[in-house]
Amino acid sequence: MDTHEVYTHSGKLGTGLFVIPLVGIPAALALALIYAYIDVYSPIAGVISILFVIGFAVALGMTLRVVGAFAKVRSAPFMTAAGILCGLVGLYAAWAGFEAALLSKAAKAGEETPGFLELLAAPGAVWELAKLINHHGWYSIKSATPTGGVLWVMWAIEAAIVVVGVAIMAPSGVVDEVFCERCDRWAALAGGPARLGLPEDDATIETLALGGPEAVDALEALPSVGEAAVRLEVELRRCDACAETATYQVKLARQTVDDKGNVGTERKDLTPKYLAPPDAFSRLAALAGRPPTSAPPAGEAPPEDAGDAGA
Repeated sequence: MDTHEVYTHSGKLGTGLFVIPLVGIPAALALALIYAYIDVYSPIAGVISILFVIGFAVALGMTLRVVGAFAKVRSAPFMTAAGILCGLVGLYAAWAGFEAALLSKAAKAGEETPGFLELLAAPGAVWELAKLINHHGWYSIKSATPTGGVLWVMWAIEAAIVVVGVAIMAPSGVVDEVFCERCDRWAALAGGPARLGLPEDDATIETLALGGPEAVDALEALPSVGEAAVRLEVELRRCDACAETATYQVKLARQTVDDKGNVGTERKDLTPKYLAPPDAFSRLAALAGRPPTSAPPAGEAPPEDAGDAGA
């Protein structure tokens, strides 16, 4: 069986070696300071702090994701390393900001306390203050003040959320995208995805996972189903400049409804991104324009490990 080549990133860093430190580290410092002051001056302290931590990690991770795309980084490992570095910088800066805000809040009128930059340049002082805060605690929940080992564990969890969270989010933009090396630009989504009915047999699923002309034939044989609750989607990407770098990927899409009744879609990759020759790309693009059938066929979803067939 002929197969299409799997798209892989070149691993080139673009301008990432210069742009990410230039933007990522100042962003980590600024976001850390904002997070620290919100945490200290929030009228509700304690457990809600975990939401502030998550918000800080998401903001920094998304910033790096955008900066990585702007810098045209095509290396997920590099972006992961950048996420770890900026996460650690942000974590330390958050501690310096937290202590500066806490000291300022507790100070009497006219009393001078160390500022953010002063503490940022004194890691020894940051550590000693952290131990002092841990010994006495800094907030109470129903007259209980977390201190000692309990507080260390809570801080360790917060630190893991920041560093691990940023490390996971930073490369997500690279992993999900396709880059045209010839034109030095990211490929774009080529219209909406084709929405197709589920295959009725495992052999068809295996054919789709392997890619190649037979996979395109199999996709064309499936009915169009529109917004069915469970369906296959064919996502196409192509360089707008040369139209030579083009990919397709088959995903399993499931409709979801949350506790508030909001409808969403959960997607799982069933195949890697395959490079699409011009003829295959044209045929797959035409699927998105087909009208849905009047009665989408019911069927069982592909097995959970179906996506591993194309690995």
